[in-house]
Amino acid sequence: MMMRAKYLLWLLLFAACASLVSCGDTPLLTELESNSLYVVFKGTYESNGPADWKFPGVTSTLVRDDSVQVTSFFSGSDTAPTWFGMDIAEMRLVDTRGNSYKFSDYRQGIAAPFSNSPFFDGSGLVLQNDDVSSGTYVYLMVYMRRMVVDGARKFYQDGDGYKYLQDMTTTFFENTLGGLNISDYMVHSHDDTLTYAGAYYTNRIFPMLLPITGGLTVQQGTPQVLEVRMVLNNFMKLYEYETYDSGAFRVVHFYAPSDWLRDVQTDETTLGGNLHTVVRAYTVGYTGTISGTVAANSMVIAVPAGSSIESYTIPSDLVRGQGSPSLGHSVNCNLPALPSTPGYYMDQYLEYYLRHETYLERWNVLVPGTCTDFDQYQTSWNNYLSVVNDFQVPQLATYTATGPYTIENVPAGTYDVYRAAYTPATHYGTLFTDGDFGTYATRLGTVVVTPGSNVSP
Repeated sequence: MMMRAKYLLWLLLFAACASLVSCGDTPLLTELESNSLYVVFKGTYESNGPADWKFPGVTSTLVRDDSVQVTSFFSGSDTAPTWFGMDIAEMRLVDTRGNSYKFSDYRQGIAAPFSNSPFFDGSGLVLQNDDVSSGTYVYLMVYMRRMVVDGARKFYQDGDGYKYLQDMTTTFFENTLGGLNISDYMVHSHDDTLTYAGAYYTNRIFPMLLPITGGLTVQQGTPQVLEVRMVLNNFMKLYEYETYDSGAFRVVHFYAPSDWLRDVQTDETTLGGNLHTVVRAYTVGYTGTISGTVAANSMVIAVPAGSSIESYTIPSDLVRGQGSPSLGHSVNCNLPALPSTPGYYMDQYLEYYLRHETYLERWNVLVPGTCTDFDQYQTSWNNYLSVVNDFQVPQLATYTATGPYTIENVPAGTYDVYRAAYTPATHYGTLFTDGDFGTYATRLGTVVVTPGSNVSP
């Protein structure tokens, strides 16, 4: 692999690094001793000790999204995803005044297998960056050129049903690889498309604007870690889109992050808002650990003392375009989207008119049946967005299959510790709903962490 300035690829698809966020036997801090800020990317919900990759199978309802219509095949079938890749153009930090600073002007990539790679085992991968001036920064901007997942396949239809046609391929770092670039589908969420500003001025990928929880206060010469986590492990679902090859109808199945939070519905490919992230900072040598023993197959999280546990969960009855009935959100205004304009072929026009009739039928059920006017429409969508926009991934989390657990690299502070039942194979594609972690009264406890300490709730 060629490595040159502004063009760095950590290719882990065929060879995994051996030790903690480093390759070979060289420790992290001697490997990158020229910098005091280390940016570490992970593909997990957990900050350390994540669950192993547990893919339930291509036909599982935990994997196949309910928006997928092509579910039976005369010959050929779907295949499981095996790796995830991303191509990053640059990274910037944003200070408290809103000024952005480009601190990584290097094109960098990650191609990591879901099993047995530092990106998914909790170790993380260090990306290249320049040193950062002293100051306080509140956002990280990641300019994502491409995100690629393998396992995408194209199917055609004949009198016997759907049949496998070919594996999809895409370009990744100037190489043709099996997979699909899902970035275009991650730019918008469905709710973004409902407003002019969202549809034309929102881009959730280029850049990804990520709040730094608690902020990052850089002190020159002091080793600090900026940990960036993206929830991908045990969180990939199967979707589909329709296309035409010279007038011939095709269906493509592909993998992308689960729509657990923002539901993707039939005939939609707006998947944005479902790439859940958390960015946290800590100073090397000024952290402690939280440890204890709970029931087997548990997710343990630590959140700043006094935080509402419901910031890290959603209501189990959440409905798109409505909100949560248990929170008093009673009106469903999830109106259907107008079908896209047909192309150049007769089949496309026929398909368009059929979908337009379905669109009218669905619209007439809701308007004026339940969604009576525009004010009600706004209220219902605002209720829904108030729930989904408030969801957070906790800064600190770990999984235990056997009971004993340790949360590592915990900055000094006071934390409430919670536990939820979590079995990777049966919770695949989902996170947590209200009540899963219990309540403040039933939390495991509150701990005070000091540098070098190991505390138990």
